[in-house]
Amino acid sequence: MDKSEQYVIDAVKKLRKEYTMTQRQLAAILSVSVSFIGNVENEKNIAKYNIKHVALIIQHFKISPTVFFNDVDVEKRTKKD
Repeated sequence: MDKSEQYVIDAVKKLRKEYTMTQRQLAAILSVSVSFIGNVENEKNIAKYNIKHVALIIQHFKISPTVFFNDVDVEKRTKKD
């Protein structure tokens, strides 16, 4: 899994826990199964959130999209040598 994909997964999990939200509650917000959330949060699984999921999370929690960007990775990708 790409580092940026894992960063998004970790950010969503952190938000979920900060809001004491269950996987079931997050699944309802995203219109996915509870097992999908479990699979995404399991590092051994390749399931991940897509842009639609991220948009729904941003809307639900009323947060900035920048929550899902790792500044270090962005710098590395945009730096021209």
